Amino acid sequence: MHRNLVGCGLLAGALLAAGGCGGEEKTTEWKTMEECIEQQPSRIPGLEVDGSRSVDNVANQIWKIDCRLQLTYRNELRKKTELAGDIRLRFPVDYNGEIGTIEVLRSSIEDEDFVRKIRYVIDTSEFPFWADRESDETVVTVTFEFGDS
Repeated sequence: MHRNLVGCGLLAGALLAAGGCGGEEKTTEWKTMEECIEQQPSRIPGLEVDGSRSVDNVANQIWKIDCRLQLTYRNELRKKTELAGDIRLRFPVDYNGEIGTIEVLRSSIEDEDFVRKIRYVIDTSEFPFWADRESDETVVTVTFEFGDS
């Protein structure tokens, strides 16, 4: 197993407001899932990958998950205007791309219903088949941020 560490912390809302991690300026607001995916940065700050999957393989899927989470957040924000916070998660991904049990390492999100929705989005996501390592599992650790947390 090997570990790859990248950057300082995933700013999931970076495309919604100016700013970002590591001095990168992001000012483009996206309206569709496709627009969000097209704006994937060259690296996902704060992403940790421990296992045989490449950082690029994991980052591509994490960005898609992040886009889905931001759409979920936008919908929730209509009902709960004060919703904000961050959540740091760790979960395994097997060679088939299936996601195992999601462990919450840290969360400042007080709304348990929203945390359940975050888990659901991740639980219903899949990674591509990883043919190189049929018996290997990769552990992903990532932080998602919502609003002005």
